[in-house]
Amino acid sequence: MLFGNKNKFAVECDVTLTTTRWVYGYFWFYLNGHRIGSEDDSSVDLNGCRNWIRDFVNEPCDRYEEHLYDLPKDVVFELLAGENAEVDGYRKYDNIYARFHISYLGMSSFDEWTILLVKNELGHERCVWRHRENEILEAYLEKDELENVLAGFHL
Repeated sequence: MLFGNKNKFAVECDVTLTTTRWVYGYFWFYLNGHRIGSEDDSSVDLNGCRNWIRDFVNEPCDRYEEHLYDLPKDVVFELLAGENAEVDGYRKYDNIYARFHISYLGMSSFDEWTILLVKNELGHERCVWRHRENEILEAYLEKDELENVLAGFHL
């Protein structure tokens, strides 16, 4: 099942096993055509993903901090996922994990990924992500585009 546009933002899942209580399978995000998620994890709890996504959409966090959206991707990543308290004169922010980290939405499929979501004052979105220690990547999305795609996700 695919929701969204792979060249902008999309969610895809592939069910591998269903029981009376559980639905397991693969789970991926696509950002600017980049597939994010494990190719090997066929036992992702898809009901769990659906529940986390529902909460994410229904209980939005403030993901705006002045200047954060416009900083270079490596600085954004270090500020929100790094160990340093300050990068190039910018301080870290309050409630970083709850506000900016979205890797938990993919449960075990995203165990090796760090995915961050920030917004500007108009609600435009920017995702910054990295797999393990690989290159930091980024994608710019329209206002609330990620949330709108996630709102349509269902099993």
